[in-house]
Amino acid sequence: MLRFVAVACVLFAAAGARADEDSPEKQQARMLLAQGNQLFEKGDLRAALADFRAAYALYPSPKLLVNAAAAERELGDQAGAATDLRHFLDDATEDDSSLIDKARADLRGLEKKSGRIGLKGWPHGTTLEIDGRTARDPT
Repeated sequence: MLRFVAVACVLFAAAGARADEDSPEKQQARMLLAQGNQLFEKGDLRAALADFRAAYALYPSPKLLVNAAAAERELGDQAGAATDLRHFLDDATEDDSSLIDKARADLRGLEKKSGRIGLKGWPHGTTLEIDGRTARDPT
């Protein structure tokens, strides 16, 4: 699992080396990602997940969702990990082909262990709670 997080970190860093803007938000997201990866390696998964979420909020690179999924899976949140991998796969580009293949394989493994419920046409502003926790996504 740590290898998967390291791959996402490397790919996110490589994307940052491109000629696109290097905004303060992107710089802060990189710092949060690095900090989250260090926490993950030390076994502080909840803090790592918080950093990955904060990085994604600042700079919504789909690759950050791979890191969040890794932390969620290690914390036992199979459904959360699967949701993040689905979102990554929805937003990933062809440049991410090796990471896409790994994410698909991981998602297949997670889906064998968990169910999936989909809701369609629910009113805007409605929230869904499962076991007292607000779901981030209606699936």
